[in-house]
Amino acid sequence: MSAPRALTAGYNGTVPFICAPTQIVSCTPDAGREKTSVESVYFPRFLTFGIGANKITGTRPEPL
Repeated sequence: MSAPRALTAGYNGTVPFICAPTQIVSCTPDAGREKTSVESVYFPRFLTFGIGANKITGTRPEPL
């Protein structure tokens, strides 16, 4: 899902933004694609997108 055009109209890429994914698509050679929650895999809770720096960062939660 992408952001609505009205929300991105004033964004020029100079300031990083944070995203909190709730679902991801897991791909495997034998099973195809499957939607899953971020809690079910070791995935960062928050991702910081630094568009100007071409960098995406995130910190994974502590393993259970």
